[in-house]
Amino acid sequence: MIELFGLIIIYCMVTIAFNTYKQSQNHFYMFLAISFGFIGIPVILHTFTYKGMNVFPGIDANIPTQLYILIRYLTSLAFLTSFYYLKRSLPVKQVVLGFLLLIFLSVFLIFNGMFPDCFIEGQGLTPFKVISEYINIFILIIALGYLYISKNNFHPKVYKYMAYAIFSSIFSSLFFTFYIDVYGFSNILGHIFQVASFYFIYRGIVETSLKTPFDFLYYELKIKNRQLVEYNEKIKAQQKELAQAYRLISEDVNKAREIHSRFLPETLPQIANFNFAYSYKPAQNIGGDFFNIQKIGQQLLIYLVDVSGHGLDGAILNIFIRENINSFLLNSVKREEGISPQKLLTFLYNSYNRESFPNEYFASAFVAVLDLERHMITYSNAGFHISPYLINNSSLERLESSGLPIMNTIKGEKPDYQDHNLQLGDQFTLLLTTDGLVEEMKDDLAYGEERLANILFNNHHLSSQEIVEIIEADFKKFSGQNTAKDDITFLVIKYEPN
Repeated sequence: MIELFGLIIIYCMVTIAFNTYKQSQNHFYMFLAISFGFIGIPVILHTFTYKGMNVFPGIDANIPTQLYILIRYLTSLAFLTSFYYLKRSLPVKQVVLGFLLLIFLSVFLIFNGMFPDCFIEGQGLTPFKVISEYINIFILIIALGYLYISKNNFHPKVYKYMAYAIFSSIFSSLFFTFYIDVYGFSNILGHIFQVASFYFIYRGIVETSLKTPFDFLYYELKIKNRQLVEYNEKIKAQQKELAQAYRLISEDVNKAREIHSRFLPETLPQIANFNFAYSYKPAQNIGGDFFNIQKIGQQLLIYLVDVSGHGLDGAILNIFIRENINSFLLNSVKREEGISPQKLLTFLYNSYNRESFPNEYFASAFVAVLDLERHMITYSNAGFHISPYLINNSSLERLESSGLPIMNTIKGEKPDYQDHNLQLGDQFTLLLTTDGLVEEMKDDLAYGEERLANILFNNHHLSSQEIVEIIEADFKKFSGQNTAKDDITFLVIKYEPN
C-alpha cells in the first residue's frame, strides 16, 4: 500500500511537471520529474516481486531488495544531478534515453542473477546492501550541501520542501540499514520516509507550477534582476579597466608611431637634374614599410624595406633593420669603400640571425645604388617580389633579381645575394613599390602590376610628384578609398638633364 501511494505521488508529479514545463521552463524540476518517472519502474517491480503479491512466484526477498537498492541509488543521484540544471537548459530527449537504457540494463542484471545480492533469507542484509545505503546517504548529504549553496535560486517555500525531501531520503536510507526481516518495523519506517521524500518533491512542483506560479515567476525575476545588477557592476568595472588599458596602449602606439615616422626621410636629397617623390600610407596606425634615399659621396643609396607586422612588433623590427643599415654605412664610409647592395643585405641577414626573433617575423628589402659619375645602377634583392620599374630613355624595364628574405626560419641556409648592374640612359624614371599597392583587391580583382606599369609608362614625361599624384588618384578610383589592407609605399626617382 505504501509503495502504491508513492507511485501515485510520483506520476502526479511527472504529469504536472510535463504539462507545465513549457510555461515554467524549470529545468531543475523537469529533470527530477523525468528521473522519478523512470524510478517509478523499479518501484512497480519492487512492489510486485514481494511474496505476498504472488505476481512472480518462486522469487525470494533478494530480488525486491536489489530493486530497492537500485531505487535508492537512482534517487540520490537524481537529487545530486538535478542541481546541474539550475542554470542550464535540459536536453530532454537525451536524458529520457539515458534513463531508459540505465533502467533496462539494471533490471536485466537483477533478473538474470548478475546483480550483487542484497538480502539472504535467515541472515538479513548483505554487506553490499548496507554499504550501498551509506553511500547513498553520503551522496544525499552532498546534494544537501549543493541545495544550501544554491538557496538563492529557490523561493524560500520551495527551498524548504527540497530540504525536507532530501532529509526524508537520508532517514529512509538509515532505516533501511537496520532491518533483518523485510516485513519489520525498520523496513516500514524506511518506506514511509521514502514516500515522504516523493511527497515533498511533489509539493515543490505543485507550488512552483500550479498554486502560486506568478509568485515564483516574480521571485525568479527578482533573482534575475539582482544578477543583472551584479553583471552591470562587473561590466562597468571591466569597461574602466579596458579604458585604462586602451589609454596605455594608445600612449605606446603614439610613441611607436613617432619613432616610425623618424624612419621616413624628412627631406629628400637636392641633386642637380634629379627629382624625388614618394607616397606612404600605412594600413594601421603604425606601418611596416620604410625607405630612404641618401647621397653618400658620388653614390645615391636607395632602399625600400617591408617588414612583417604593422604594429608595435613591426616598429621594433624597423628599428633593428634601420640601425644595422646605419652601422653598415658608417663602417663603409670609414673604410672608404663603395657601397655594395649585396654586402649590405648579407650584413643585415647575418645580424638578424644572431638575434632571437620569432620565426614568423621577417623583412623584405630592395637596395639600389646609383653611381652618379658612371651613370650606372647596382641593385640586389632580399625577398622583394615586386621588381622595380625602370623607364630607361623611353624603354620600360624591370630590375629583376631574387634572394631570401631577411629571416631566421631556414636554419643553416646562406643567402646568395647578387649585385646586378645596369647602365642608365640619358634620362630615366625609377619606380619602387611594396606589394600593398599592386595586391589590393576589389571584387576579386587585384590592382595589379600591369596597371601600375601602364600608368608609369604613359606619364613618365611628368615630374616625380605628378606621377605619384596620378597613381594615388588611380588607386582611389580603383579601391574607393585612400588606404588599403596592407601598407602602401612607393617612390619615384626621375633623372632628366636640363
